[in-house]
Amino acid sequence: MAQKVKVVDTRRIPSSDPNRMGKYDQLVVYETGPGQRYAVVVPDEEFTEERLKKAIQEDLQERGKWVGKEFEV
Repeated sequence: MAQKVKVVDTRRIPSSDPNRMGKYDQLVVYETGPGQRYAVVVPDEEFTEERLKKAIQEDLQERGKWVGKEFEV
């Protein structure tokens, strides 16, 4: 099921991945609703709208695995 997201900001930043030293990434902040902002990172050389959509979709799927979980600690 498709979910509407809004890109709030993008920044080109030096990669924090040790395997990508000297390269850049795009840090993208997006929102799914009021007060619900999240971020994804896409390698600069792979940055396209389709690649961004894929990264956001993967992020939302991973986040969905944890929503509603309850624990006793």
